[in-house]
Amino acid sequence: MNLVEPALIETPWETAFWQWGPSPHLTWRELNCNDGTPYPEEKRIERAYPLSVEFEFVRTTLGGYPIRVSSGYRTWAWNSKIGGARRSQHPEATAVDMEPPGHLGVPDLLEAVLLVAHRPGGRVRGIGVYRTFVHMDIRRSERVCRWKGSRVLPEVWKTLADA
Repeated sequence: MNLVEPALIETPWETAFWQWGPSPHLTWRELNCNDGTPYPEEKRIERAYPLSVEFEFVRTTLGGYPIRVSSGYRTWAWNSKIGGARRSQHPEATAVDMEPPGHLGVPDLLEAVLLVAHRPGGRVRGIGVYRTFVHMDIRRSERVCRWKGSRVLPEVWKTLADA
């Protein structure tokens, strides 16, 4: 009988992590760059996993409804092509842009992200609100950075500014 070294056996979770995605509701396909470049393997544990933990907290806060990720990892070339910020967290593989579930709006998603960001042990350090989505990232920072995109309703921005 051929025995396998126990340290070399992957658990079902490890297999799912490498093949499917960093969490039950966030896939590598969603995190891949929209130009087709895969999420960098060398950043999967250090960055994708903690980002997925925060994503799952947001999803749970919204009642478990699906959240569409419109942008995850970006190459610097893709970030430049689409007009992304020069200091964007997307090329660092630490950010997601999320669209709210169909029956909820951006204010609901923003409120959920704010709750998650301010929970004990939370790692969310970047929150941006836009007309159709909310940006969330886990940048290295002591404080939570907040900003708004263009055409954001004043009452939505007030929610973020007052947080």
